[in-house]
Amino acid sequence: MELPIEEIHNFWKKIVGEPQKVNIGEELKEWSRSMKAQRDQESTVVRMEAKEWKELLAKIKPWKAAGPDGIQAYWWKTMKVAKRRLEDWCTRALRKEKQLIPQWFCRGRVVLIPKKGKESKEPGDYRPITCLNTCYKILTGMMATLMMKQVEGQLAPEQLALKKGLSGCMHAHILDQATIRDAQRRNRELHMLWIDMTKAYDSVAHKSLRWILKRWGINPLILRLLNKVMKNQKVRYFGKYQGNLVKSEMLAIKNGLLQGDALSPLLFVLAITPISYWLREKVRAYEIVIKGSQDSPLKVGHIFYMDDLKVYTCNWNELVRAKNGIEKVAEQIGLKLNARKCAIKSMNYRQGELRGGVREVGQIPILGSTDCYRYLGIEQNALMNIGQLWTRTEDACLEAAQEILRSDATAGQKINSYNTEVMPKVRYAATCIIFGEGRFNSLRRRANELDAKVRALMTEYKIRFRGNCRARLYIDVQDGGLGVKAAEE
Repeated sequence: MELPIEEIHNFWKKIVGEPQKVNIGEELKEWSRSMKAQRDQESTVVRMEAKEWKELLAKIKPWKAAGPDGIQAYWWKTMKVAKRRLEDWCTRALRKEKQLIPQWFCRGRVVLIPKKGKESKEPGDYRPITCLNTCYKILTGMMATLMMKQVEGQLAPEQLALKKGLSGCMHAHILDQATIRDAQRRNRELHMLWIDMTKAYDSVAHKSLRWILKRWGINPLILRLLNKVMKNQKVRYFGKYQGNLVKSEMLAIKNGLLQGDALSPLLFVLAITPISYWLREKVRAYEIVIKGSQDSPLKVGHIFYMDDLKVYTCNWNELVRAKNGIEKVAEQIGLKLNARKCAIKSMNYRQGELRGGVREVGQIPILGSTDCYRYLGIEQNALMNIGQLWTRTEDACLEAAQEILRSDATAGQKINSYNTEVMPKVRYAATCIIFGEGRFNSLRRRANELDAKVRALMTEYKIRFRGNCRARLYIDVQDGGLGVKAAEE
C-alpha cells in the first residue's frame, strides 16, 4: 500500500465515521404497516440451546486472523472451561449489556486488500476487511442465531441469501435463465435491470436500521444489546507505507455495517427488505406461463442475493418505475445507486422505441447486443456467456494453482489447498450453466484440457514426474493415490 494511512482514515471517516441524515418516508411506513402481524408475534426466546452453541462454534475457523486482542478462535474452541464461561457471559450480556460490554470488546483492526484489477492508487481501490475479536464474533453470532429463529419464515421470498438448505446463487441463476429463455421462446417483451449500490454494507444508516429492526419485532433485549455494541464499535486501519507497518487513529463507526461481523449479513438483509416489498407491490412482474399446467403463472419480478438485485418487468414504463422506486426507498435506508455499475437490457423490444435510441437511462447504460454484465460472478448479456465464463474460470484456476504449487508447503498441503481453493471455482461455474444442447460434452472436454494444464504445472513444480501414472493422481489417498480432485469429475 503506497498511500499515507491518514489519507485512508480520512477517506473512510466520511463514509462510516459520520452519521447519515435520512428521513423515513411513506414507502418505509407502508412496509411497516404490512409488518404489524410480525410485530404482534414478538419472540420471547432469548436463550441458545447447547446444539446451537455447538453449531455456532463449529462455523468459526480456528486459525483466522485474530482481532486486536490477539486471541485466535482455536483457543476458545479448544479450552472447554473458557468456552463454557464465554457462553454464560454472552447469555448474561443480553440482560446486563451496560455493565458487561467493555470498550475494547467491540474494537477491530482493518486490513486493506487491493481490489482485483485496480492499480490501488486511491483509497477507494482497497477493500476494508475488519478483523474482530473472536469473543465479539461469538456474541454477535449468538444474536444472529436468536434473530434468525424469529424472522426466518418472514424473509422476502425474493431474497435468496441466508436461507438454510438453499444454494442461493445457483437458485438465482436457474430462475434468471428460465425467465430469459421463456421470453426468447415465446417472443415476449422482457426488460431487465441490474442494480449495484455504492459501498452498500458501509452505507446502511444506523437510524434507519434501528427503525426497521423495531418494525421486524426483534426482541427488545437483543435490540438493546445491539445498540450498546454499535455505540462501542471502533476500528483502526493498518497497512504498510514505504516499507513500514503503519496504523491510523481510532475511528468510531457511526454508519454502515462491519464486514467480518457474523451479524452483519442478517442485519443487511433485514434492512433492505422494504425494497423487495415495494417492488412486489408497485411493479408488474414478468409472468412465466407453463404450457399444459393448470397452475397460475409464475411471477418473477426481482431476485435479490444479498445486495445483488436484478429486476424483471413486462414493459418499459414498469422498468422506469422500478428504477425510480428503488432509488427512493434505498435513499431512506442510506443507500445510493451506483449508476455506472448498473445496467439495462431489453428483449423483443426495439431500441429505437426509446426516445431517439438512447444508450442510457438516468446514467444507467443500456447493454448492446455484444455487451456483458457480470451477475453473481457470471457474465451475461441475456443468457449467460458460457465461453467467456469458462475462459475466465480457467484463467483464475491456473493462476491460483500456480501460486499454490510454487509455495513452500508440503505436497500434501499443496494438494489440499488445490482441492479447497481451485476446484470450488470450477464447481460453481459448472453448476450455473443451465441450458444448452451438447453443452455437457463441450464442458467436459474443456475441463479435461484444464486438468491437463494443471498436471503440466504439477510436473513443473515436482509434485509428480512426467512418467507417473495419471490415474493414481486422482485416486483417494486411503486407496494409495494422491487425492487430487479432477475438474472433469
